[in-house]
Amino acid sequence: MVEEFGYTHISTGDLFRAEVAKGSREGSMMKEIMDKGELIPYQLTVQVLINALIANPSKNYLIDGFPRARDQAIHFENVVGEAQSVLYFNTPMDVCVARCMERSKNSGRTDDTEETIMRRL
Repeated sequence: MVEEFGYTHISTGDLFRAEVAKGSREGSMMKEIMDKGELIPYQLTVQVLINALIANPSKNYLIDGFPRARDQAIHFENVVGEAQSVLYFNTPMDVCVARCMERSKNSGRTDDTEETIMRRL
């Protein structure tokens, strides 16, 4: 979609990891939450996403990994605007775990453990 249709790709996971790398208070909080396999509070998730949208102006966005919960979607629509379309991939849990475990071999992510992945899913 990025190459063929010119969408701007934004990954919430990448945004969270960048915030953690900054060493900010929010980043430290995010790291603790992610290491537990829990979701970042919806208000913080949406604020980080808004900052990325502002920093990367575009007509169309492909927002990867968002929303992960209904409260995130509702807050986003109340604060930013209604999504025009949504792609939802219903992937079996065992496939998701296998893909994440394969990713963990090179990712260096502290939250890429089978236990954390299972909690996240």
